[in-house]
Formats: sequence, C-alpha cells, structure tokens
Amino acid sequence: MPSLFDSRQLEIFRLLARNLSFTQTAVTAGVSQSAVSHTIQALEKQVGCRLLDRSSRRSALTPAGEHLLHHVDRILDEVSAATTGLERLKNWGQVQIRFAGPPSICDILMPQCLTEIRGRYPTCAVTIESADRDRAVELILDGHVDIAVAAGSEPDQRFEYRPLFTDELVLAMQPTHPWAQALPDSARDLEAEPLISFASGTYNWNLIRHHLRPDNVKPSILIECNSVVAIRNMVLLGIGVGVIPRVTVADDVARGELVTHPVGKRPLIRRWGILSLQSRRLTLPEIILIEALRQNAATKLTGLVAQAA
Repeated sequence: MPSLFDSRQLEIFRLLARNLSFTQTAVTAGVSQSAVSHTIQALEKQVGCRLLDRSSRRSALTPAGEHLLHHVDRILDEVSAATTGLERLKNWGQVQIRFAGPPSICDILMPQCLTEIRGRYPTCAVTIESADRDRAVELILDGHVDIAVAAGSEPDQRFEYRPLFTDELVLAMQPTHPWAQALPDSARDLEAEPLISFASGTYNWNLIRHHLRPDNVKPSILIECNSVVAIRNMVLLGIGVGVIPRVTVADDVARGELVTHPVGKRPLIRRWGILSLQSRRLTLPEIILIEALRQNAATKLTGLVAQAA
C-alpha cells in the first residue's frame, strides 16, 4: 500500500462518512456522484480493504472505515497547517521563528522581544504556541516548533539547553489566613491544607512534590490550574493557598493584599532555559530572540535572575 494519501480523496471520504450519502457528498464537494464513487473505490483499492458497506439502502462505514475516519481529521489538519506555513514563508520571505512557551512568558516577555525581531527582520514569519514543558517537548519532537522556553534542564540527549533565568515558587495567601504569620512546623499540618496549584502529573507539580519530600510533606491539590494568573486571582478571592511564582504576586504583596512564604524549609527555585534539538543549528533570528528574552528577564521582571549563556 502506498504510504501517501491523496488529500482530496480523504476530504471526500470524510464528507461521505459524515452524511453517508453519495448524492449529498457530491453536492457538497461540487463534483458528480460518479466522481465520488470512483474516488472511494480508488481509496479502497489503495488501502486494500472495504471502507463502506453498500449492501443496504443507506451506506455505512465498515470497521476499517471507522478506523480511517479516526485519523482523517488529524491528517487533513496537518496538511492544512503545512500549506499555511509554506504560504506564509512564500509571502513573507524565508525567515521564520516557531516558538513555544508557557502563557506567562508569552504574555510578559515575548511582545518586546518580537518588537526587536521585527525591527531587524520585518518579513519574519512568527508562530507562538502556548505550552507547558511537557507539551513544548512534544511540539519540538513533532516538528511543530523549533525552540521553546521551558522550566528545568534538557529532557534527554536529543536536546540542547541554553539557560535563561531563574525564578522562585512560593506559597501565597491572604493576610487573614492562619498561615500568614508563619507556616506550621509539622508535616501533618502542612498536608492538611490542599493547595491551588499546577495540575497533577505536570513538571511543576512533580517539582513541588520532590522539593517537599525531604520535609516528609506530601502535598495535595484543592484546585488544579496551569494558569498562574488564575491561581493568583483565586488566592486574592480567598479560595485557598496557592503555589505561584513570586514575581506574579510581588505587587499584591507590596500592597499588603497577599502574604508569601517559601515552599517548605528552603526556597523552591525553578531554572528556565531554551530547548532545541541537538541536531539543529539555531538561526540568527532565533539567537537574537534568545538574547532578547534573557535581557528582558533581567530588566523587566523584578525577581527573575538572568543566567549566563
């Protein structure tokens, strides 16, 4: 069986699978009914099995047809994304940046960095994906992005890691909370307060659990949320104690609206860096973007410490 599908065949198959009518499919696709029939026959010949059961008055998908339909949307979405990307490069030139990072980095650091990039490369095509560490790694491996800001070190030897900055995760609460003056000494008391924190299973939550393990504290989650803005707002509303970057609530603490403490008996420091594949050389626009991210982290965000390249 050939390894490549004809996208037009798949589009007609998807239409037919959804309405199960050759006549309606022909009208929607703007072709003749015989063209639809020939297309499906050609597709069945290519895959080597029947995709539709035509024994009854109304067609129905065979198990093989159901299996193919499960993958068709993804295949056509990938074709569309590839076509769009090629069109952007054709229209804007051969320079592109495909970047992934958490929402907080995309919102706070990227706008100024992109201003610098567009000043040097006015026709640069830019794609920004909002993604946590695990998703960013997937996007790089799948070829959807080329560089990503992520917490922690390189996942494995396939990746190159370039340090950017460090920040601190803290416990944040209202001044009226029982922990506002000081954290409890006992592990049991600390465990008794479920936290508003990053979703279980994510890199950040595993980092928190590992950090508290020497203190014999097994934290639990009241509300799982990967948006630091949402965590901050829930803490401000008095819903509970949140685990959040110190820089995110620095202004709230200065106004006396929140109180923060270290997570456990010592600071919980996250190290941030740029990930890319070892097998791929960075382009000049990407190098400029990384340096801009490092400088903006050092000057724009109080509480972040830039790391040397």
